[in-house]
Amino acid sequence: MSDRLLDTLTARLDARLAELHDQEVALERETRNPACDLATKAERTLETVRAVQEEVRRIREWVFHLQRHRE
Repeated sequence: MSDRLLDTLTARLDARLAELHDQEVALERETRNPACDLATKAERTLETVRAVQEEVRRIREWVFHLQRHRE
């Protein structure tokens, strides 16, 4: 069961990263100002990092709870 749960969480993380990447690509096409582009890219990178951190936190919680239930 834990392998299936981790696979599900991994799939959610992969889907979120793909979604954020697609948004970044779309935004890069829309902007023309290099300074604005750099700021936008930095914001998107920060959003990606925060999303990954949140998913990792959720995965750690799940693993913690699974380990406690096994004891």
